[in-house]
Amino acid sequence: MLYRGIVPDFVVVPDIVAGGLASLEWSAFWRATVPTEFPAYLAVQDGMTEADVIRELRRYQGLFVGGSLAWKLATGGAWAKLARSRGLRCHFGRVGTASRVHWARAVGATSIDSALPLRAGEHLDAFISALGAAVEPTPGRRDPARAG
Repeated sequence: MLYRGIVPDFVVVPDIVAGGLASLEWSAFWRATVPTEFPAYLAVQDGMTEADVIRELRRYQGLFVGGSLAWKLATGGAWAKLARSRGLRCHFGRVGTASRVHWARAVGATSIDSALPLRAGEHLDAFISALGAAVEPTPGRRDPARAG
């Protein structure tokens, strides 16, 4: 199915930013509206736990890690691990600085997004450079996302 000739990589089912379980319920309500031809991602938000979302995962092809920055940094690795264990992809939203790109890659994000490099040109070169850098997760490594 095409919508105006566009085939999305995925569609994030409507959610409530930092909305916890209310967001999960909102997404469950809207899930059936996403055409089956488009991969649907469940947005995980502040306050959600693996136990909260595990029963819903069979209806999705990926996770979208949203929420507040502090929550994302604290839980992002666990969400990426859960997605991998279920054969799902894991996208991290708002990963705009080079240090956060490195962090997202290290914890297992399969894709990221950010508008920061477009809004603040001084970030663009560092962002592009970070996207091309090879990063291997190292156990016990200091979290670079907290540094910048």
